[in-house]
Amino acid sequence: MTGVQTCALPICFAMNPKKNTVAVTFRCDVAVADQLDELCRMMGIKRSEFLISAITSEYDKMQGNPKLKDMLEQFKQITETLKQMTGQANAGTPAGIGDGAGGEGEA
Repeated sequence: MTGVQTCALPICFAMNPKKNTVAVTFRCDVAVADQLDELCRMMGIKRSEFLISAITSEYDKMQGNPKLKDMLEQFKQITETLKQMTGQANAGTPAGIGDGAGGEGEA
């Protein structure tokens, strides 16, 4: 066992699994997946429902707080400036920034 579990989840608009969906696959530590499963069992919901709820909640917080949104934009600009200053302008996003659970798109 590698200690990593892959989850493929339908992420959708308005919780309708038949319309406007996209498959999202990411890797996480087995312990994290176990915690997710425990939370889902306690709440009586699926992994995808839990993650959709968490993402929607966080997004709504950001959208409802213009100062937070502005700070995130400033952070993004600072990150780009630092990359340019260090010669990493085309090196992509630094590890841990913008990659969520880490490893989206990994096989």
